[in-house]
Amino acid sequence: MLMIVFLSIIIIVTLLYFLVPKGYVVYEGLRFPAWSYRMKKYPQNGLVPIRHQFGEHPRQYLIYYKPKSFENEKDQHVVVYIHGGGWQFGNPEMFRPNAQLLEEMGYHSFFLSHRRIPKYNIDHQKEDVSKGMCKVLEIMDKEGLSNKKIILGGVSSGANLAALFYFDKVQCEMAGYRKEHIAGLFLMAPPLNLGGMWPSPTLYWLAGRRNGDLFKKASPINYLNNVESVPMLVCSPRKGWNGHFQVR
Repeated sequence: MLMIVFLSIIIIVTLLYFLVPKGYVVYEGLRFPAWSYRMKKYPQNGLVPIRHQFGEHPRQYLIYYKPKSFENEKDQHVVVYIHGGGWQFGNPEMFRPNAQLLEEMGYHSFFLSHRRIPKYNIDHQKEDVSKGMCKVLEIMDKEGLSNKKIILGGVSSGANLAALFYFDKVQCEMAGYRKEHIAGLFLMAPPLNLGGMWPSPTLYWLAGRRNGDLFKKASPINYLNNVESVPMLVCSPRKGWNGHFQVR
């Protein structure tokens, strides 16, 4: 009996793997374990992670990567990257290939972590991003990088948190940032309007009821105005995905 159940599960998962179209949560979830394994095994090629804690919780940390050669170091910018994972999965280490590319291009980069749902909601995660960004300024000062600006961004839920940090002026200023600190934003598959997303336990754990204040605070669209001029790269995974802006 157990063997029949086991084989049935394998058949269902296999069918879903090949039949579910790209862009759906199930599609990404089925491929996440294999992707995670590939990222873990990705060669470091001399990349040296420097870990900095900015809170007591194990998830309150960032990883700093220095360029090996200062001959190709960029003159103006460093990169701050907030990892994705639906506000509940993922970690900075999974995005080491991105750090490798940035290092080869001569960028100093910082990969931020944060506490996760369902135990911690959007308020806690915004607090972690603020603390992490404060730590970035501290490290930049120690490393002689204070003259550089920051390119801030992330992927998926990380893009949501990056956009919230920049467009929530109160949060940004309380962390010691002014507009001139940020040179630009890169937002990959960013949930900018949570009201356009399907209801789910993930969304409820993150932001509560749709008509609540916490839900409004979790959507970067609620902080936008008509005078923003920061350069932005905003990419959505597929055309017409509700809750996401697109570059056309």
